[in-house]
Amino acid sequence: MFRKPAIVTLVFFLALLMSSACVAEEETVKKANPLDKLGNGIMNILTGWMEIPRHISDSFEKKTPGSLVQDGLINGVASALFRTAAGVIDTVTFFIPPYDKALMEPLYKE
Repeated sequence: MFRKPAIVTLVFFLALLMSSACVAEEETVKKANPLDKLGNGIMNILTGWMEIPRHISDSFEKKTPGSLVQDGLINGVASALFRTAAGVIDTVTFFIPPYDKALMEPLYKE
């Protein structure tokens, strides 16, 4: 007799608990600010040169004779210059929105 209202009540409270968890998770998303853009710019300036050994290392996996020179060195230098230039631009313009749009993706390689 009381079984159906108890199940409906239980489902209602479970849905209520899940919706509050979704709202709490949504509120923890961090908004980008000028200091984030400045930090990303400085990080790209300091670590831009690391694109060269990363591209050379990636080219060893291809195992073709021309890939080391073409992909590794040439693309590595080009990526390093672009990442460093993007860092300089982000550092100089850190106070100008948008703060969450990066010039170089990914922001930095792990």
